[in-house]
Amino acid sequence: MTQLLTSVPHFYDWIFDESEFEIYDFPDCQPECLTDLVGCPNGINCQQIEGEIYRKDGLCYKAMGGCWGCLWNPGLYPSALQPVSCFNGQIIDRFEVFDYPDCKPYCLRHTPECGKVECHQVPDIIYRVDNQCYKAITNCWGCLDNPTQHPNALQPVSCSTGE
Repeated sequence: MTQLLTSVPHFYDWIFDESEFEIYDFPDCQPECLTDLVGCPNGINCQQIEGEIYRKDGLCYKAMGGCWGCLWNPGLYPSALQPVSCFNGQIIDRFEVFDYPDCKPYCLRHTPECGKVECHQVPDIIYRVDNQCYKAITNCWGCLDNPTQHPNALQPVSCSTGE
């Protein structure tokens, strides 16, 4: 489980709500981050806990119920797992722009080849680099450091609309 204490400079106030919340890193957190509401096999907790936030493959989700098995593939269960910001735990329902590199490491995704840090851009996220905004198309590692050299990984978009 990762505990985030969000005290950051004022220019990030729109991302953070200055509160404390917990994120369970799935599947590493199991069985402690799961519960048993309906008789899980072998008495081992198997269901997500309603209201808790789980991180799976670098993305965060709020459990909307006690689904069994949904965390293995969150995209298939939108009614059971609501995408939320890993930064403040709020449901993602509005357009956001992340200022790169200031947003590191929180605006990047972790994969095993990253070692112990987040290193990949997140597809569909809007990043602002040197006052120009880009929508991530792929999970490229290093493309944000020179976005104009990676047109297949980063699409220029409007910073006000994301289009």
